[in-house]
Amino acid sequence: MRTAAEAKRAIARRAAELVEDGDVIALDTSSTSHHLALELVSRQGLVVITQSLPTATMLAERSTARIVMPGGTLRRESSGLVGSIGDALAGRGRIRTAFVGVVGLSPERGLLELASDEALAKQALVAMSDRVHALFDSSKTTGFALHTFATPEQVTSLITDEAADDDFVAQWEGVGVAVDRVPLGDDQTTGTAPVPARGASASRRHTQKEHR
Repeated sequence: MRTAAEAKRAIARRAAELVEDGDVIALDTSSTSHHLALELVSRQGLVVITQSLPTATMLAERSTARIVMPGGTLRRESSGLVGSIGDALAGRGRIRTAFVGVVGLSPERGLLELASDEALAKQALVAMSDRVHALFDSSKTTGFALHTFATPEQVTSLITDEAADDDFVAQWEGVGVAVDRVPLGDDQTTGTAPVPARGASASRRHTQKEHR
């Protein structure tokens, strides 16, 4: 959550503009999707399909969203449920919009994950969604990953920060995928900041007490 946090918050604010009250959306286990969830706590009537334990917990505590967790095996690296979830989603209706993070991406192979079980879970979300927006900071434009979870034809847009270069944009627009480069500098958020760890809060209180 701390890596490229300013860029992720800016990307999340832009992505939040695509969500309306009452929408059915999917949020994957990425940290940028969690930032987006923080921007959506005041939305009404949302149905959120997610495999992220932190995102589900935060929304349960701070929003009125109905949360659907399709299941899977807990992957500690992402604090999310991964694996084959297609049977849990098939025949249950459509997801209006999926927001997904990436480890890497290419205009030839699409959106990529490094772990096969993460890719498998994201494939199911993508297959059930009418729109797919990839959310990632510009460092991912040169990332390396192995497993495709969304082909270029399945991707609606890429939302990244202003540091993504013109060649990257041209390559993706060449295969029909719009790229939105979000400017940085305005770090205001419309959502709620993540809850600090208990140890961090205690440390700050101790420091303040000593200062007084």
